[in-house]
Amino acid sequence: MRTDTAVELPATLEAPRRLRARLERLRDDLGERFDDVVLIVSELVANSVVHTDSRRVSVRLKLRGDTVRVEVSDDGHGFTPDDVTRRWGIAVVERLARRWGVDRGKRFTVWVEIPR
Repeated sequence: MRTDTAVELPATLEAPRRLRARLERLRDDLGERFDDVVLIVSELVANSVVHTDSRRVSVRLKLRGDTVRVEVSDDGHGFTPDDVTRRWGIAVVERLARRWGVDRGKRFTVWVEIPR
C-alpha cells in the first residue's frame, strides 16, 4: 500500500481532470473514500487554478492509520478559513472533512483530513 503520493502540475484548467486521472491509481488504497478524496482534490485544485495567480499546483495524499490527509499547495495569495465564502466547494470540504485548515509557508497549502 502506498502511504504518500505527491503530484505537481501547471495550474491550468486541465489540472483538476489530470489529477483525477492520476488518483485512479489509488482507488484500491482509498477504498470507499475514493470518491470523497477525488471530489475534495478536484474542488481544491479548481479553486487554486481559478481563484489565484499560481503557476503550479501540487497535491499530496498521506494515508495514516484511519486518516487520509489531502494537501493542495500553490504559490498563490491564499485565504483564511474565516475569510472564505461558504459556497459549494468549501461546503463540500467541510462536510466530508474530520478537520481542515490552511498553512502558510513558502507555498500556500489547504489541508483536509478525512476518516478512512
